[in-house]
Order: sequence, then C-alpha cells, then structure tokens
Amino acid sequence: MTERNPPSEPIERILETIDRNKPNTWDRYSMLFRFVLSGDGIVRVTSRRNDTGTYTVELSGGTVSGCTCRSTDIGVGTIGCRHMRAVDAHPHL
Repeated sequence: MTERNPPSEPIERILETIDRNKPNTWDRYSMLFRFVLSGDGIVRVTSRRNDTGTYTVELSGGTVSGCTCRSTDIGVGTIGCRHMRAVDAHPHL
C-alpha cells in the first residue's frame, strides 16, 4: 500500500482504544463510515462524522488484509484497525 495519511499517533491510539472497547456491530459502523468499493479487493473507508481522511482497506481471499491508517503502522493490536473491523463487519464485502 502506498497511500498514507499524515501521522497522528496519539489520536489514532485513542480512537482504536475506544473502538475496541465498544460492542460495534454493522449498524454502528455504517453510521460511522462510508464505504466505496474502488477496485478488486480495495475498499475506501471515510468517516461520516469528521474529516479524518480516507483510508484504503485491502481484501485478500474475502478477508481484510491491510489498511493505510496510522494504527496499522504502529501496531495497535492483533485484530486490525477500526477500518479493517468495519469492512470485516460489512454484510456485502
């Protein structure tokens, strides 16, 4: 993945911590994010609430495999970032 958003490590850690501690379902993720399938195995994820950028989530074999967000770079956990979890929860991707 080549596209990167500007680093904001403290904010990313806070957002990831909040997301991991909430029982997020597809309904909640659909309120938080917009999803655009932009190619075979590529989903663009954009926040509905604020301008935190657009992230690119990759799918491989029907499962999420990576994201361009800072959280992925800094290793916030083994269950992927919130963008990956949102795409994984999407009922049609």
